Amino acid sequence: MQIELVMDILFGVSGGLLSLVGLIAIFVTLNTQYNIEKAREVLWKLRESYQFFDPAEAERKHGEINWLLKQYVKFIKLDRPIKISIKIGIRTIVIVGVSWYVFLLLSASEFTNNILLGFIWIVVTLAILLLFQFAYLLNKLKDISAFVNIPSRMNMSDGTHRLEKDSFDESLAIAELALIDSKFMIQIHKGAFIKLFIYSIRNVKYVKAHYSFSYENRESKELTSYYVHHEKLIQEDWLEHDIYITEDESLLYAVHESKENLKDIILEHKTNIFIQLDITLKDDSSFTTFYTKEITQEDIDGTIVYIYPASKPLEETRIQNLLEDK
Repeated sequence: MQIELVMDILFGVSGGLLSLVGLIAIFVTLNTQYNIEKAREVLWKLRESYQFFDPAEAERKHGEINWLLKQYVKFIKLDRPIKISIKIGIRTIVIVGVSWYVFLLLSASEFTNNILLGFIWIVVTLAILLLFQFAYLLNKLKDISAFVNIPSRMNMSDGTHRLEKDSFDESLAIAELALIDSKFMIQIHKGAFIKLFIYSIRNVKYVKAHYSFSYENRESKELTSYYVHHEKLIQEDWLEHDIYITEDESLLYAVHESKENLKDIILEHKTNIFIQLDITLKDDSSFTTFYTKEITQEDIDGTIVYIYPASKPLEETRIQNLLEDK
């Protein structure tokens, strides 16, 4: 009689708790489904922005990709209430499963038919395994990107990560997205100063920045700088140029030319500035982006000039493939 009373209470409480788990699962699923749809929409917009990149629109659309990348990170990050709900659901399943197991273990001596006891053990064990599998799925929902196989938060700051893994020739690296949304800032007066503004990406091995200043009535000036994390990456042919060693995680944040380096550079009307930015990632893939700007009188009258990409980033392997095709 006492066993039956405990059994009624146990299964009654278990039923209520599992109903709560079901409601939690519905709540979590509805919210994550919305985030997944928005994240996929952002991925589509990122590819569209790259595919239809127009240098003439680079200034007007500057910051769009940066904003999309940040929005994507927000969409794949679960809100705190959802994370708490998932934890409650998982703990509830564990409590129910352990309760069933302990109850059956304590009440096993009450069974006189061993075949019936064995059958109940099998059923309860299978039920507990199913519950734990459901708990595993709930736990997977903590990371939306892993659950539906879309880029994670870390992927979107990794320059080597590609949005499409199955087709390498058509894949798009995060570094390429960052580069078409980048710009150089040049201070005109009180000594020139150049700095690169770009979305923060990791896993950049080294960077080469080549600057060319062309004039109408004077000799052109050129300047080349290299940026690395470690001295061991410095190559012999770099030694005749400026080399910067930085601890910044995003190596591209260090790309700049100080007033001291540019003290012989004069920015005047019709000065043509050409910049070639080469980045090599830690997977040894390389991208080249060109920037060009002709200084106008309006620029001279102002204080700061921005230079935007003149083309999509060119990947070394793609350039080689084009040359081979020709």
